[in-house]
Amino acid sequence: GPAFTKKCAEWFSELDADKNGVLSSDELTPVIEHFLQDEDIAVTPAHVAEFTQVFDADGDGKLSLAGYTKARGHYIAVLDISGLEGNRQRHTEW
Repeated sequence: GPAFTKKCAEWFSELDADKNGVLSSDELTPVIEHFLQDEDIAVTPAHVAEFTQVFDADGDGKLSLAGYTKARGHYIAVLDISGLEGNRQRHTEW
């Protein structure tokens, strides 16, 4: 809904260090590390590229606000479906 979209825009703005309106691989790495914080996985550039490819609408290797919002929504849906709702509260940043 609108509140989720607004929150995603706030998070996106925080992550977009160079304020160019897209998230580069360097800016996305902490997001992916956050998403995987409960896993024993060292995030590599290949992970970032693969993640970006899934949500990158125009294929430029960067994530727009729309792509970021879609990724966040997908992540929350996965938490809900997998019965990890208890972890959802902890994942309400970025």
